[in-house]
Amino acid sequence: MRKPIGILAVVMTVIGSLSTVILIGPVGGVDGGLELSVGEVSAEPGELTELTVTFNKARVFPSDDDGAWTETVLDDTPMNLSDLEGSGSSPIANLTLDEGRYTKVELHVDQIEAKVDGEPVDIFVPSGVLKVVGAFSVGSDSTATFEFDIRLVRRGDQNVYNLVPVIGKRVGPDKGGPDDKGGDGGGGSDNKGTLMMAIAGSKDRIDDFDHLNVTFVKARIFQAVNNSTESNWTEVSLDNVTVDLTNLTSTNETIVANLSLDAGNYTKIELYVSKVVSVVDGVEVDVKVPSGKLKIVGDFEVEANDTVEFVFGIHVVQKGPKTAYNLTPVIVKNQDDDD
Repeated sequence: MRKPIGILAVVMTVIGSLSTVILIGPVGGVDGGLELSVGEVSAEPGELTELTVTFNKARVFPSDDDGAWTETVLDDTPMNLSDLEGSGSSPIANLTLDEGRYTKVELHVDQIEAKVDGEPVDIFVPSGVLKVVGAFSVGSDSTATFEFDIRLVRRGDQNVYNLVPVIGKRVGPDKGGPDDKGGDGGGGSDNKGTLMMAIAGSKDRIDDFDHLNVTFVKARIFQAVNNSTESNWTEVSLDNVTVDLTNLTSTNETIVANLSLDAGNYTKIELYVSKVVSVVDGVEVDVKVPSGKLKIVGDFEVEANDTVEFVFGIHVVQKGPKTAYNLTPVIVKNQDDDD
């Protein structure tokens, strides 16, 4: 469901050029700002020598479940991000939003040109959209910053790269200010925390695959309480997030969700898989997810007004001599273990 829309023109400078942004969002009540920036860009493998990206619009999704989102139309100005190779930061949009809490940004890509090691390469963006999942808050009369990195990850042995967004840093209003209602309203956010779920590099037979795309449709998180029953889990839609496991390395984590949960102790996560597309030597092969879900058992604590990181890998296990595989999850890092 879209919010009622109004139109507001904003003039801003983006990488040395004058750009016009048209905000499409709710009529009235817009009282905060969000600065979107690209940080480090890199290629794996190789040296990124040229990257020009044209974004035509941005969508920002709130943390509530009503499906409303705010859309900002960008002006199709090509942005040269080549100088960010290795490190850097460059703004790509300044948005005006309602005060509140948000969980996802979508950047719609119109065109990309790239060179790796001086040679032109093809770039693939699934559905033409960069989905950057990460919780942040926008406060009244203040500006939050949301920076993400871009990685070009080679697809197998092909001269084709996937464009992968990775959250860099987020800065928002100070937490816990006087009479601050968070983003949920009604004062209920005082006992809420955030669970960040991410997938790290896979092991075992992953090198067999040209591609291994896994699509997640929803997650269930189980809370540890006395006399536990089925009512003690929280279910959240994951908007069909798709991850190509062949792109992941030991240092490249892909965030699949940032979930707002009640503070407390949790013991299990179930990730429901709606689709698996797997290719070995150019031929699609059978990959199964038992019961259609990945069950990740591990104790972790969610604290109010804080974020806990839960990283897991997906191992690929071959089923006997056949060209068939199962996917099994393994915990890589539970932030509680670091403290």
